[in-house]
Amino acid sequence: MQRQIRLGDACQARQAKLLPGSRLGELPTGTTPLWTSDAVAAGKPASVDLLRLTHQRPDIRLTEPDDVVFTAAGKPVAVLDEAGGAAVAYPARILRVTGGRLCPAAIVDAINAVPAGNAKWPTWLVPETQIDPGLAAEILQSLQRWERQLRQRQALLEELKVLITRSVLSGAIQVARPNEQKGK
Repeated sequence: MQRQIRLGDACQARQAKLLPGSRLGELPTGTTPLWTSDAVAAGKPASVDLLRLTHQRPDIRLTEPDDVVFTAAGKPVAVLDEAGGAAVAYPARILRVTGGRLCPAAIVDAINAVPAGNAKWPTWLVPETQIDPGLAAEILQSLQRWERQLRQRQALLEELKVLITRSVLSGAIQVARPNEQKGK
């Protein structure tokens, strides 16, 4: 049986720490990753200029490797910031696992399974691992990597389908059956 803990209880027990996103104004594009609510939903950070960011918000806290970045409004969504070093814009938040038997990748999966309309993040249930959290993270990250690869392959397959539809079916490119020989 899987043991779970409410996210609010995990924060109270100091197994995780919640850090708010920063209120940011317009910033020029740069090389520093930026998690906004839209970027979290898309699973890909935007980017901002670090010099302008720190000028606007000298107190900004950047993510650390394996921080969970999430939004609670609408449909709760979370991503695992594997690299760290990203800014987080309000209303997105950072959840930093600080101990216990919590696995950031499992928390991401649990948050992404929360139904739309449940914005009360302290009530969300997240799994407590019964195995070494490092091993749990490795397993889940491998699954997520495979899932990303499958999505990339699906996108390439869709692109190939469009090319075939436009080029081959129109006659712009001629294709021979594998067993056909030239001259027949």
